[in-house]
Amino acid sequence: MKKKLLVVVGAGASRDFGMPTVSDIDKLFDQWALKIFPLGDDLTKSLYTYYKDKVHQYYQANPNNRLNVLMNFEHLLFGMQQLQTIALDREGTNNRHLNAFIVDIEGFPEILHWGKRRAVATGSDFGILHGRLVDNLLDHLRDLGRTISGKQKQLDLLKNFFAALRSEFELGIVNLNYDNVILSVCPELETGFDIDTGEFDKQRLLAHPWNFHYQLHGSIHFDMVGTKSEMHKIFWNPDLSSTFQSNSSGRNDNMSSEGNSHLNSSIIAGLDKTNQLVRDPFMSYYSQTVRAAFEADSILFLGYGFSDKHLNKCIAANRFDKKKRKVVVIDYAEMDKEGLEFRTDSWAFGLHETVPYNAHLMNKGGLPKMVYHFRRTNTFQSSSQPEIPLSVWYNGLLEACQNKEMILAELLG
Repeated sequence: MKKKLLVVVGAGASRDFGMPTVSDIDKLFDQWALKIFPLGDDLTKSLYTYYKDKVHQYYQANPNNRLNVLMNFEHLLFGMQQLQTIALDREGTNNRHLNAFIVDIEGFPEILHWGKRRAVATGSDFGILHGRLVDNLLDHLRDLGRTISGKQKQLDLLKNFFAALRSEFELGIVNLNYDNVILSVCPELETGFDIDTGEFDKQRLLAHPWNFHYQLHGSIHFDMVGTKSEMHKIFWNPDLSSTFQSNSSGRNDNMSSEGNSHLNSSIIAGLDKTNQLVRDPFMSYYSQTVRAAFEADSILFLGYGFSDKHLNKCIAANRFDKKKRKVVVIDYAEMDKEGLEFRTDSWAFGLHETVPYNAHLMNKGGLPKMVYHFRRTNTFQSSSQPEIPLSVWYNGLLEACQNKEMILAELLG
């Protein structure tokens, strides 16, 4: 019987296939928001850039904050959600106990909407902007997904890489991306959706506990074409050229018990993901991920930024001191980065939260070294800690695909 390998796929695994990075998405939001809600007194700025500028000014006052992390598009979307909730309460259309302690919020700017000047933006406008940005992102990613065949050389490398993994392991892929990169090279893996009807069936997940591909936060193939009684039900649409009915900006909000307003979207974007996961297929995917993390014999991270705490804690809960698992991280790091013994950034903290390695023991094979050593020699930075055998590859995914035998040997340990 083959061993089981859990593969966690993050945004860094899609960069070489033409998919936007986190910073790229923020720039796209800047462009799209300018067409949705430009400011009334400055048509070069939008309600999105207004919000972002305010947050930037606030955090700049505290130089200890990790501004580059706090300013990514997911944090900004969540902040707009919170602002929407507070503002709607002030406008008498929402209800949160915490707002009893908030004296007031700063007035919003004048905006244009459909070419008409508004006196000031409202809480609802932030909700509309949030939904429109997410819908535009899905449209953009579907456009890219239709042309992914133009990256055939890279796709062939990735396909051969996964074929090598499957020769030794049963695979479980937990994909945090919305795109179709992994789907293009592993179309046969179980997703839980019926191919003919497009309906999601959680029994399929139970019948195929391994050799699966879960897009935990949603997919460009997810569509909401349910009936009137189940209008937010998610279906699988294989044809990216067809018309999708996601339209999260035109649907009722999905309210949490805490009073937070979330989109009824076919993807999960922003923070507070645990509250957004309580819909299928997301809920079933997450529950099965908990099981897979427990059963896995080895874990492979591909371009994962270790910023999703609900996933980090799911993996960490399956204690490494109780079951030894080989862990391999494939990432890209700049030449001048320090090794894990001295890194204090959010990526290193997130990795430690997920895999409780001893940073002082990331020195297998000699003294501490800079990233440039491992990149130039195409080698791993590895732990000498026997109970948590962690290895990190800094040369990016495609270079790892071209050295698949090395990656496989490291996973087999």
